[in-house]
Amino acid sequence: MIHREALEWTNTWWEQAESEDLPRVLLIGDSISVGYHTAVQKELDGLYYVDRFSTSKFISDPFFRRELELYASEYTYRCIHFNHGLHGLDFPLEVYRDHYRRTLEMLLARCPRVILALSTPITEVDHPDVLSAELNPVVLARNEAVLRLAEEYRLPVNDLYEAVAGKPSIRKADGYHYTEEGAALQGKQVAQAVRKAAE
Repeated sequence: MIHREALEWTNTWWEQAESEDLPRVLLIGDSISVGYHTAVQKELDGLYYVDRFSTSKFISDPFFRRELELYASEYTYRCIHFNHGLHGLDFPLEVYRDHYRRTLEMLLARCPRVILALSTPITEVDHPDVLSAELNPVVLARNEAVLRLAEEYRLPVNDLYEAVAGKPSIRKADGYHYTEEGAALQGKQVAQAVRKAAE
């Protein structure tokens, strides 16, 4: 099952690409992961190189998994932080759950330490204090599916939803994204989860 947004993008980052003096961790996500990446790097400086694979592609797009598999195969990772749930919001939950599982199994075949992140809330445009009545229930349903998969595979969960819920001052007006303060808050929590899982 595939259909695409009007604009699709992928943004990747290898830190110190020719260096092997520190272990690597990988952040997978969308534009939310782009936002908190720098904060994670700052928190983990001197401990890990922090690579990133961020994309708008929905998880059922065959190109998503091929692209991710190619990217993730270049290095050995101590830990992977997997945050994917805010694109393709019109896809049925069962499609999301099925392809999330397939992607998760591909990641686990490469790295046994995978953290599953819960997706962040969606608010009404220009009203960062009001959850989107149309879209936020989709996020909640997807997060519940991720929690069940985490339990099934016995994997740690990073609850980024609760980290930012009810904090309109750290949100931008577009309904999805965060201020520098909000990105730093998320980055600190991601780094804490990575440190714990990667030990």
